[in-house]
Amino acid sequence: MARWMIQVGEKIAPLITLLREEMLKSHYLHMDETVVQVLKEDGKKAETHSYMWVQATSGKNPIILFHYAKNRSGSHAKELLEDYRGALQVDGYDGYASAIKDNGILRLGCLAHARRKFYDAFKSSGGASIGKAGLLFIKKIYKIEDEIKELSPESRFYIRLTKSLPIVKEFKEWIEEQSKKLNPESLAGKALKYAKNEWDYLINCFANGDYKIDNNYIESHIRPFTIGRKNWMFSVKPEGAIASANIYSLIETAKGNGLDPFDYLNMVFTKLPLAKTEQDFLDLLPVKI
Repeated sequence: MARWMIQVGEKIAPLITLLREEMLKSHYLHMDETVVQVLKEDGKKAETHSYMWVQATSGKNPIILFHYAKNRSGSHAKELLEDYRGALQVDGYDGYASAIKDNGILRLGCLAHARRKFYDAFKSSGGASIGKAGLLFIKKIYKIEDEIKELSPESRFYIRLTKSLPIVKEFKEWIEEQSKKLNPESLAGKALKYAKNEWDYLINCFANGDYKIDNNYIESHIRPFTIGRKNWMFSVKPEGAIASANIYSLIETAKGNGLDPFDYLNMVFTKLPLAKTEQDFLDLLPVKI
């Protein structure tokens, strides 16, 4: 069965290539990574982590792509973003910095990651007051986001400008003030430090009504992989991890475009052996290009 899946992963590779070409034309990408275990990999111990990098477009006709890599090196980010020039939403991981700088990419932060730091402080004995205050600022921002989520990008941008940014400004002033008083190694200090270090990227989220204020969107598409990982636990060889990446890419993109994964894959596996021209392959994609 594993060999069957590896063969399937190889056969659908042309579809993944077409999806990647289309994805890189987008003006706005999400990106994150999660661990995957590969037992037999050259130069690595079986217990060493490898990584599944995930990229996605949001909005109409989303594309979600998984990419297997031996490690979390920033060189993989550069490879995956080589031809990209838009906005990129990521967490605070520094591995994206070089690609962002070299390509002139607009980096967007993740308010949900900042919130988690304040929540950790809130649950601690010494940082509860700082954590609570930080969470209240973030709660106000999310409340506005919830109210405007169904509006047009233009309307979202205007309301963020008039309602959200005054709260954001007050939040920033509070962070600066509290940072002077606290040990940066405490949980409360770490929450303030993270928000302060990521501030320019968090502010960029408000520059366009299309942008989200966090990266929860891509995490929701990674979750099926992480749940599956608890069951199958590992890949034996890199070929298996690559096949997993390709298959998860098709399934998650199909789901994102409202297709039933079983029906979609059944169609692909029926028609793929007959595909000859580029248009034949384009017609098999889960999203219309």
